Amino acid sequence: MARLGVKRRAFEPYGTACVRKCKDYVAGRLAGTADAQSGPVPIPAAVLLQVVGVGAVMAMALLQMGYMAWVQYNALRMLAVAMLRPIEPLFKLAGSPLPADVLDFAMPRIIATFYMAWVCCGVYLVWLLRSVLHGYRRMFREFSLGRRYHGQDLVRAVGPSVFHAQWATYTCGALIGNAAMALVLFMFVLWLLFLVLSLPQFWEAQWALRNWWILYGLLYVTRWSIFRWVIPQRVVTADGSVLRRRVWDLVFPTLTLLNFVLGATSGIIRSLVIAPYLLIHFFRIDITYLPSDLCDWDWSFQPFVSLVMHSQRRLNPILLATVAELAKKPSQEPPAAPAQLNATVEEEQEMGYMETAVQGGHPLREGLPMPTQCPPTRARTAPGPQSLRARQRWQLALILARNPSLRRLRKGTGRADSAPGCLQRPDQEEPPEPRQPLMPLQLPGLPPRRLESSNTFWSPLNSWTRARTAMLSDIGGPSPGRLPVREVSEA
Repeated sequence: MARLGVKRRAFEPYGTACVRKCKDYVAGRLAGTADAQSGPVPIPAAVLLQVVGVGAVMAMALLQMGYMAWVQYNALRMLAVAMLRPIEPLFKLAGSPLPADVLDFAMPRIIATFYMAWVCCGVYLVWLLRSVLHGYRRMFREFSLGRRYHGQDLVRAVGPSVFHAQWATYTCGALIGNAAMALVLFMFVLWLLFLVLSLPQFWEAQWALRNWWILYGLLYVTRWSIFRWVIPQRVVTADGSVLRRRVWDLVFPTLTLLNFVLGATSGIIRSLVIAPYLLIHFFRIDITYLPSDLCDWDWSFQPFVSLVMHSQRRLNPILLATVAELAKKPSQEPPAAPAQLNATVEEEQEMGYMETAVQGGHPLREGLPMPTQCPPTRARTAPGPQSLRARQRWQLALILARNPSLRRLRKGTGRADSAPGCLQRPDQEEPPEPRQPLMPLQLPGLPPRRLESSNTFWSPLNSWTRARTAMLSDIGGPSPGRLPVREVSEA
């Protein structure tokens, strides 16, 4: 594969590739080489399978429609005649009526226009399904960046239940319903449009209106020339400053009369321009024409937003990278660095010393796990509860071995001096000193009552700290009225 110029990650699973991209994105954000808008957008199966499934269903319906039109051509001709019958009065009004047998011998024209509309519908369905994926990426980034989205006002007024995850289950049905309606409507509109454009009577009617089209074209060219060359340079500037007020007082009513004809046809032009745009984008489920506070009435837009919100909470790139790092097994971790390797060896030695102390009859042997020697190249993992308990007992043994005066204060008698690193060995043990009787416990007296707003106040913790400090500073032993200290350190 490398010789053919194909990367080794060309056939990498989508989940693995997505996690790798999320890790690279997080590393880039930490290094300052990536911005928030360049983050990857994971596409879950809940979105991808729905788009692919609806696309397969609509492709089968489109192929079945094309096959039936080729086989049932007589029914196709009768359907074309029924479609042209409602617009026949328009041809009579234009002076070019349709004959009764206009489509009796025009089967090639009918079939050609039908399959032209059929191909256009197929292209539109592909674009419609593609817009779902693009809308998912756009909304996912908006939610990740915390930008304002359509429907945010409704969430603030009603609550987050408007886009609850349960509404996301309607997305597949909404998508296939809109795709089916788009197929039927576009097939009807485009076939009728191509069929009308193929009739000679339509072009005869346009030729009869040639004088109107010529007048309209001249008026448009005149208005464009005046607005382009005369007014901005001699009457009114581009920023709205009037240069010649008297000339502008004369030009304004003249232009009003001149633009009356153009303005009268603005409704038709507006319909011809906006209607196709509205029709194309009407069946998209990632946008809605309703205002933000009424978008919950759009039962195709609301499920899609709920699906994107639910996916963004679960598939955030930073969250995916963090979970991938936490779920990594020890065998998948990179080899230890030299400093980490040295620390691992020291830990191995310490565990070996502890094993020697335990085998020598240490009093903390009970419940102590027997450590096993691991290769020095293994990666360090988080210590478990047994490891922490063993380490605490080992530290207690070292403290008792290096401080012989504390042995008499321990409840049980043991051989803590057998631990490595102690100052005294069993063969060098000195005779025990006679134990001094402990003074009876006497708590210090309570101080006078103070206000709660004072800076200092009495507490048992403070009295215990002062008593212990006085006890440690007393060389001659505890005195009456002071609390003796017992240094007890247990695991």
